[in-house]
Amino acid sequence: MNSKFLKKIFLAATAICFFSIFADPLDFSSPEVMSQTEYLFGDYSIKNSEIYAEMPDSFNYGLNAVFSNLENIKKTPARFFRKNDRHNFIEYSEVFKKNELNFYFSVIGGVDYIVGKSDSYYNIYRGVRLAGDLNKNLIFTANWQAGHLKGDLDYAEKTSPLIKGFFKNEPDKTEINIDNAVGQITFLSNYGNFAVGRGTHQITNSITSSIVTNLDVPNYGYFSWKYETSRFDISLMNASLIPDSLSREISGTGQKIYDNKYMVIHKIGYSFTEEFYTFFGEEIFYGNRSLDPSYLLPHTFLRIIEHNQMDRDNCIIFMGANWKRKEKIAYITVLFDEMKKSEILSNWWGNKYAIQTGYGFSPFALSGEKSRLVLEFTAVRPWTYTHKYMINKISHNKFPMGFAYGSNLICFAGEFNLPIGKNVDFDINASFTRQGSLGNNFLINYKNAPETADWLEGDIINTKRLKAVINWKFNNHNSFKTGYRIEKNDEDKDINEFSIGWFGKF
Repeated sequence: MNSKFLKKIFLAATAICFFSIFADPLDFSSPEVMSQTEYLFGDYSIKNSEIYAEMPDSFNYGLNAVFSNLENIKKTPARFFRKNDRHNFIEYSEVFKKNELNFYFSVIGGVDYIVGKSDSYYNIYRGVRLAGDLNKNLIFTANWQAGHLKGDLDYAEKTSPLIKGFFKNEPDKTEINIDNAVGQITFLSNYGNFAVGRGTHQITNSITSSIVTNLDVPNYGYFSWKYETSRFDISLMNASLIPDSLSREISGTGQKIYDNKYMVIHKIGYSFTEEFYTFFGEEIFYGNRSLDPSYLLPHTFLRIIEHNQMDRDNCIIFMGANWKRKEKIAYITVLFDEMKKSEILSNWWGNKYAIQTGYGFSPFALSGEKSRLVLEFTAVRPWTYTHKYMINKISHNKFPMGFAYGSNLICFAGEFNLPIGKNVDFDINASFTRQGSLGNNFLINYKNAPETADWLEGDIINTKRLKAVINWKFNNHNSFKTGYRIEKNDEDKDINEFSIGWFGKF
């Protein structure tokens, strides 16, 4: 695929752009197209809306817990395996001073077992999950879990998607300890929904990785606001990130000093009809200073503000559109990292942009449940997501915050989702990525960039990826999963592994 053809695709996409609809007030963004192929329970990015949805349909007044009385203790084992049971470890409801408080607390745990060609490891984890509300407009959610990886730890450390950011390798090297916590407090009001939380977000539709924000990164803290009418929405999020390297380490103490790093996202969207939605947004990455109030204005043009901040930060513009009718959906997102109008048709290295587009439909139904097939194309120019100031790279704790596979690439992908009855799902995702070696990684400083950069310039690396997953939700307390993952490229990467897991909650 030559560079002229890719430019034509990009220009055509830009002409129609100027999808992600907030489907739930608890989620900063709720794309309608996301991959369903998380093949390990311990790697699942649970949404706040999903945690809150596990609230009981009704509460008995006061404390109702497994240990409340002898009868509850006796009934708990049977409830754990009962099909439609929705009991939790603790449920509480109280009305005081005209305020109503409801919440639940669950104990969670499980195991994932992963077998490679010649290596294997397993993760045993446990944790807690809770959600509740005060007068239905102050809502809180949380999920914490700690895991212990055992088996072939070198293989696990090199390939496991469970290890994101911080982990602890025991001195005797018999296990790797990981833990993770997400949560949010949301205030619903007539002036918008205000939230403070910890987690990750996918802003736009994608079955691989959004070109705007990668979901598969370590969790980060954030505060956000969003407001919606029947047609219009506006939102702002400010997140605290971790730089990819230390600022300094105090000798003899082990104390590690990191510079401050932040990400700001604002988005404005409008639905012209029930079927057609468009949006425009910006991202700012900045650091080496405290929180900047200039970037807390969702209705302004952040790129202009960045220029007046002495042009020291990293600003990205994105825009897109979505069309949906019945089971069909088409989406497109265009991202501008940097560009000059005078150079738009040239191969100037600073033409840093990306395009992602896809189409989904339901080819057939099985037992009354509709399937879905999504086809997607992504193209990212060389040097996209890089910056001359390393603190401003589009990254978080050594993970890419932009497109997960990097830049200077084209990627073809497809995902098929098939519900098999009401409690079993089969999902498969496959992709082929063709990537050049020039300017293909966010870790590179673009001060070293040549004057020109062609699409796919440099040594070509072809990567094939496949994930297939079968999920079986036995009841509200027990779920089972089996998966298969392949990732191969022209170099030395060759992952071929099978997984099986169980997740329990009460």
